[in-house]
Amino acid sequence: MQAVMDQLREIVMKNPLSEKVLISLSFSAGRQLLERATRQGLTILNLKTETMRNLAEQVCQKSLLNSGRSIIPDILAIEFTIQVLERLRQAGRLTYFNSLEITPSVGSIITHSIIDLKMTGIDVNDITTEMFVDSCKCEDIKIIWAEYDKELQIRKYIDQADLLQLAAREVNPSHCIYIVPSNLKMHPLERNFLEALTKNNFQVINFSRPKGIITLQTSLENEISPLSIELSEPYSSLLYLNDLTNAPVTELPIQMFHAYGESNEIRQVLRKLKLEKIPFDQTVIFYTVQDPYNHLLFDLAQGIDQLPLTFGQGIDICATNPGRLYFGLLSWAERGFKVSDIVPLIRDGVFKIPGEKSPPKSTITHYLRTTGIGWGKERYLETIDNEIINIKNQIKADVAFEDDNDSYKARFENFLWLKKFFTQLFTSLPDLDSEGRIPYAQLAAWLNTLVDQFSSVVSQADHEAKNVICRNLKLIEDSVAIHLKRDDIFARLKFLIKGIRVSVSSPKPGHLHIDHYNSGLWISRQNVFIVGLDANRFPGTMREDPILLDIEREKIGHGLPLLGNRPKEKVHDLVQFLSSVQGTLTVSYSAFDTLENRAVFPSSILLQMYRLKAHDETLDYSDLIETLGTRKGFTPSDIDESLDDQEWWLSVLSMGNKKPDLDTFKTLYPALLDGLNAESNRQQIEELTPFDGKVNFDPSIVDPTVSKDLVMSCSQLEMLGKCPFAYFLRYVLKIQPIEELVFDQGVWLNAKTKGDLYHGIFERFYKKLANQGEPLNAARHAQFLYEIADELMSQKKVSVPPPSELVYDYERKSILDSCRIFLKSEEIESCDDVPKYFELTFGMHPGGTKNNENFEAVTIELPNDKRFLLRGKIDRVDESANGLKIWDYKTGSTFGYSDKEYFKGGRQLQHGLYALAIERLFSEKELHTNPKVILSGYIFPTRKGEGKRVVRLQVRRDSLYEILNRLFTLLSEGTFVMTDDENDCHYCDYRDACNRHSRSKKGLDKMMIDIFRGLRNYA
Repeated sequence: MQAVMDQLREIVMKNPLSEKVLISLSFSAGRQLLERATRQGLTILNLKTETMRNLAEQVCQKSLLNSGRSIIPDILAIEFTIQVLERLRQAGRLTYFNSLEITPSVGSIITHSIIDLKMTGIDVNDITTEMFVDSCKCEDIKIIWAEYDKELQIRKYIDQADLLQLAAREVNPSHCIYIVPSNLKMHPLERNFLEALTKNNFQVINFSRPKGIITLQTSLENEISPLSIELSEPYSSLLYLNDLTNAPVTELPIQMFHAYGESNEIRQVLRKLKLEKIPFDQTVIFYTVQDPYNHLLFDLAQGIDQLPLTFGQGIDICATNPGRLYFGLLSWAERGFKVSDIVPLIRDGVFKIPGEKSPPKSTITHYLRTTGIGWGKERYLETIDNEIINIKNQIKADVAFEDDNDSYKARFENFLWLKKFFTQLFTSLPDLDSEGRIPYAQLAAWLNTLVDQFSSVVSQADHEAKNVICRNLKLIEDSVAIHLKRDDIFARLKFLIKGIRVSVSSPKPGHLHIDHYNSGLWISRQNVFIVGLDANRFPGTMREDPILLDIEREKIGHGLPLLGNRPKEKVHDLVQFLSSVQGTLTVSYSAFDTLENRAVFPSSILLQMYRLKAHDETLDYSDLIETLGTRKGFTPSDIDESLDDQEWWLSVLSMGNKKPDLDTFKTLYPALLDGLNAESNRQQIEELTPFDGKVNFDPSIVDPTVSKDLVMSCSQLEMLGKCPFAYFLRYVLKIQPIEELVFDQGVWLNAKTKGDLYHGIFERFYKKLANQGEPLNAARHAQFLYEIADELMSQKKVSVPPPSELVYDYERKSILDSCRIFLKSEEIESCDDVPKYFELTFGMHPGGTKNNENFEAVTIELPNDKRFLLRGKIDRVDESANGLKIWDYKTGSTFGYSDKEYFKGGRQLQHGLYALAIERLFSEKELHTNPKVILSGYIFPTRKGEGKRVVRLQVRRDSLYEILNRLFTLLSEGTFVMTDDENDCHYCDYRDACNRHSRSKKGLDKMMIDIFRGLRNYA
């Protein structure tokens, strides 16, 4: 690299005051080269950096202004190509590409192929059928090319190729001294413009060339003599990586390592910086591929304090708040406006909530998830309006809630805000046209408005991302007046922003710089790391252009680049850069694919480095891998390397007997101390502790036999019998899972909603039969039941729209089949009984009763003179000659219900409790002369249950009392241990919270106290 600096010095010294222009790949690359020269003491006057494109724009500025033309943005060029393809196919003018699916990716590939052709300087008429593998392909490309150019002319745009041709025609040769790097890749049109600009009189800075690699055809290196290799530079011998036989024997101070996955590869680089106290602004990390390395480093920077980074290629726009909002809104709209898609945007602060008087984010997301909106644009405002009406009625009429009027008013104000908010969101959203298509420009305008108004901008990257997204959407809004099918429009809008990078930066003081190795020649820092040198990533596989094959490109000629040469070009560029490094050089690769769960081999160039360093051409991959030793993993080799708390703890836990004293850390982390104490108590103390489920508090808080304010339900007592710890979480700590209406494209009604529907159908059916005084007859009443089912299904369809008519028809058939099964079962099993009471509730509505089937909570008296209040809802009570029968509809299968498990170890109590409640209630209310319940059971009326019945004859009343006494003892003593059977955990809402599977056998056995173990004896 010193030779390059010497050449630049010579040019500057010969022309100290003349105007000089350094033409480079980018402004950043040129500035970095000049900064390096300045640090070496070179005084540079009157020298600026330019790119070929910028020079061409300067030349054509006046001409473009006078003609009203402008340079087309890439996204519009692709849009125009897609429109051309669709227009040509509809007109039947395409043959070879006629059956090609026109997607944004296809449009992009064809656009770039046309630009490649135009950048050679040839005309559409210069390509002939002999140049292509198929003559129809040639004709199609000529038609597409011609129509593309015509579209540009009509819209008054020019592309990059047109710009360079115009610049070459209109340029007035300058007296400036133009300096061009020998490795600058140029298309033929760029070379023509350079020659016109300089009269073919420009200065070339010659870079050292790798040995044994073909020189690139698109650079100036073929036209000048090779630069002699200065072996005094530390890594100049790397120029012989592809010519090891002739390589000089020199010391090569390269450091190498391999890691377990890309994340650990990056972390190992940062660990080295920390351990060796290497300054950030003297370090640069280069990668061979942008992702995942760029993304991993960005994520690490968010999680590690004081990690200032600059990104030479920027960060993915998806990592910014506006980017996340844009793609989140797209997903929300594309997937039918599901609540589950917008909630994360609001919750995570990506969606900026407007106004100072807006509800908290947690309140907004809670209402959205619990009010039953589910999905569908129309359902938002409909559901919110219904909630507003309900709250109004409750505020006005419900005396029972008088003390809570303020909370209802606050809820009312919140829902008014939600209505205003979603009205604003949906105001400009376009509707489908008569053919079911969406106006592209209007949808882009809707997204533009939302991103502009609701983006959370907290950084410069966010600000830049917002501007880029809004600018691109504005281009579509102003230039594309078409209607598209649903799938097509969302694919186009995703492609519009996908892959855009923001926050592109040159190296800055105090910052660790991240960049692609292509920029390495221009960036001068003492400590260089290159990651991603595995066989899969470098140099990569040879890929063809699917539109212009290399065999066709070769026949066309005129400097058209061959994609088959790309791997060789990559090796050339990397070797040229490696040889220029001045300080320390560390190279690495990920030796394990954590997603595919397989080993990964190093790149061939890494093996060549190893051979060159060892001066032995016979070494192979096994020697290299053995030399690299243990892969760097999740645990640092030295505790002082730890980057964050997680790595520090991994280091501590891996030390065995050498663990440091944790007393200081226990003080700093009180929650950690609590956790250690809890684990110690579980393992070392024989008796139950608070960490095993033993809670000391006033029994009146949880025991309904002590407190008259506590009202129990069957489901509560059954949960207590199954798992006291789950009961504690649900009913003592009041932790409840959110009941969210979730969209499933193959399901209309969830289990609970469908169960409610079945209950409603059967209740209405029997009530109407009772009013008509008719006994049940399956043949005569089948159609009657189906009509009721259809009526209720139609009502439910309004409140819960099915994902499609196909799904609705399928579930409707299933429900009608279940009705048929129910009728057949009823005719056989209940022919001598009279269904009398339906959906009979007690204790469910505080403040009184509304009809004769809605009563206050029932007092259940126990033989030990204790009593408690019970509430519930009984599906049906039948009268028979021998007494009353209680039935509960179960819409699932009979799994878990067995004739041999009357109480199922305290898990099934409903049949006994409802029998006690009915006998007490009917006696007190004088509803029946002989309120004796002879059986209580379960009907399974659906296809899953096949109409079966599980009957519990009421002959084990004493056992029920004993079970209840045990349950209330658990409550009064504050004992909330975990279940003894892991099968109870399969469908538990608290499985993740209790983490039972991680408990030791000793700890679980300790929980099995006699009072709880005894429950399992009641089968």
